[in-house]
Amino acid sequence: MEKMGYSLYLSERVEELLREGTLQEILKLVECDLQEEWKRTPPNDTNTRELIYHEIHALNRIDLKLQAIVDSLSFARRD
Repeated sequence: MEKMGYSLYLSERVEELLREGTLQEILKLVECDLQEEWKRTPPNDTNTRELIYHEIHALNRIDLKLQAIVDSLSFARRD
């Protein structure tokens, strides 16, 4: 069954992970690792810094997508 473009199963599992906080904790750990890696790179190592920058933004996009999935489930439940 699909609601708002996402399967109900996927939406409910994502909601569980977000509600319990595990997923946010993992994403935060990865982001912190990336930020530390970025701090350790020499300022003139623009290639590495740019890659790390994009990885951090990709994590943020994942977080936004997960929240959108949960929001779509909440919206579908109101119908």
